Amino acid sequence: MLLTHFNCSLRTIALFYVLSTIPGFFLTISLSINYFKPHFRLDFQLAKWLLFESLPLALYVGLSRLYTSADVFILKMLKDDAAVGYYSAAFRLIYPLNFISAAIVMSLFPLMSKYYQDSREKLIKSFNFGIKILVLIGLALCLGATFLHERLVIFLYTDKYLSSSLSLMILMWAQLFAFLNFFLVDFNTSVNQQKHNTYVAVFMFLANVGLNLLLVPIWGVNGASFAKLITVALGFSILYFYAFQKIGVSLLPIMKKTVPIAVCFSIWLYLVRDLNLIFIFMLSPISFAFLVLFFRFFSESESKALKELFIRI
Repeated sequence: MLLTHFNCSLRTIALFYVLSTIPGFFLTISLSINYFKPHFRLDFQLAKWLLFESLPLALYVGLSRLYTSADVFILKMLKDDAAVGYYSAAFRLIYPLNFISAAIVMSLFPLMSKYYQDSREKLIKSFNFGIKILVLIGLALCLGATFLHERLVIFLYTDKYLSSSLSLMILMWAQLFAFLNFFLVDFNTSVNQQKHNTYVAVFMFLANVGLNLLLVPIWGVNGASFAKLITVALGFSILYFYAFQKIGVSLLPIMKKTVPIAVCFSIWLYLVRDLNLIFIFMLSPISFAFLVLFFRFFSESESKALKELFIRI
């Protein structure tokens, strides 16, 4: 904040951002050494195994980065800077939400890895539990964006960026599938099927580029948003197919419990859509939580696990 107050250049801000991470880096090393004393030696067998196991993940991450930036590149190539600005305005509101799925998945990943070795039943329960949480969070955000996307853009950016409001809504629905994909990717890794992640990443990259080339000339910013939504939805269907092959879990029971919550919450948002936005932000989470409890979305054991998960996060 001080740097922006003194009108420092972007390069200066970036430099200070990098420097600010150095104390944390050395503090982490110091704390780690207190728990174990590292002994450095070359182990070519271990290095070979690590390289072999991590290569699919490295390819997945690299392709994912290309996939997430392809839409902006194609927008700039086929449209103009204004289109890129509108799309980026919507995307910047969505992208930080990835920390939600990251926090939940990082908490469940060690358990799924353990249960894969010890208990198929517990692995299935962990899978269902993770899907349930991410579906609920994603659904609440999607419905909120569906009913309030124009007001959100005006509130956060002013009406000059109103052209990005529909893109915001579409990208929020894409984020629901992105949440689930993030979880399914880590599930594949936990059951030693990380090679499937690479296949899906290749498919999603090619699909996203192809859909952008097809839809951006027709619908511009919204075309890029639809391309992302279709791509992540297709990616989800493939990742879920791999998971189903592994543990045979159906999502229908979860979907049946989700529908009444979605309908009731949609009615609530429709009724309050014209009220003060801060008021809606304050009451909507309470209303959504009430619906989750009323329809008994989580079992007793899942409710206890949910409390433990939030403590761990």
